[in-house]
Amino acid sequence: MVEKNNGSVVDGVVASLMEAILEGRQGPGSRLAAERELATQLGASRVSVRSALRRLCEWGVVVSRHGSGASVLPRRVWRTKALAAVLRFGFERGEWGFLAGAIVDAMELRRNLVTDLVRRAAGRVEPGSLGPAREAV
Repeated sequence: MVEKNNGSVVDGVVASLMEAILEGRQGPGSRLAAERELATQLGASRVSVRSALRRLCEWGVVVSRHGSGASVLPRRVWRTKALAAVLRFGFERGEWGFLAGAIVDAMELRRNLVTDLVRRAAGRVEPGSLGPAREAV
């Protein structure tokens, strides 16, 4: 049954599904149960389950195909929107190793993004065009 601490039922469904995914009960490539079955298992309405699945799709945690259900995607393709749920999972359980791994992953992602941005910007700089930028710094 979904607990409705201070959030909505949808938040509770999202938390339950993320817990199953992060604990490995639903690994990458595995299919989640049908909406009707999830609603029964979690004690929530199908509307709440559908909204929770939509959120997980937006986060890149699952992919949903009409008629095929939802499947868990590998963590490497999850969007940064999922990071808060991942960190909350580790923090609430006191799993510091898991939490540290998630933070390291986030820092590595940031480093890769910044490196890529700098590389792209450097390719667009024309000789002699940095004078005004240097004066501003």
